[in-house]
Amino acid sequence: MTTAPHIPPDGFTKSRTITLDVYKKSKAPDFFLLTDGSYVMLHSSADNVRQDVLQRLTPPTIPAALSIGGTTLEPAQDGHAYSHTFTASGGTPPLHWTATGLPTGLTINVTTGEISGTTTQTGDHDIHVTVTDSADPQQTKSVTATLTVE
Repeated sequence: MTTAPHIPPDGFTKSRTITLDVYKKSKAPDFFLLTDGSYVMLHSSADNVRQDVLQRLTPPTIPAALSIGGTTLEPAQDGHAYSHTFTASGGTPPLHWTATGLPTGLTINVTTGEISGTTTQTGDHDIHVTVTDSADPQQTKSVTATLTVE
C-alpha cells in the first residue's frame, strides 16, 4: 500500500516521514508539539484503515525586523574623498542597498552600504537609503539622511 505525500502547513518544513500501522477514526490531521518546538503531524490514509503517516514539522524561523544604523553623516569636503557606511541589523542576508539623492561623484556599494567617492557638488543633500533582505517575503527598510558638502 502506498500513501500520497502530505504537504506541511505554510511555513513549516518536513524533515522526514515515517509510516505507522495505527487505527484512527478521523481523516483530519492531529498535531503534537514536541519539547524541541517542532510538531508531529499524523495523517490518515485515504481508506482510513491502519495506515497513517507521521511527519515531523519544524516551525518557520522568523528573522528579526530589519533596521538601519549609521544614519548621522559627517560633512564631506568639496573635492576630497568621502566614505560613510550605513549598517543594518535583523533581516536575512545577503542584503541589498540602494540610495537616491547622492551628490554627483558619490555612489553606494550595493552589498556593503558604503557611500564613497569624491564630490564637488556643495550644499545639503537629502539621501534616501534603502536596504532589502533576502527573506521570502522580503523586508525593506528606508531612511533619509542629510549629507552636507562644504
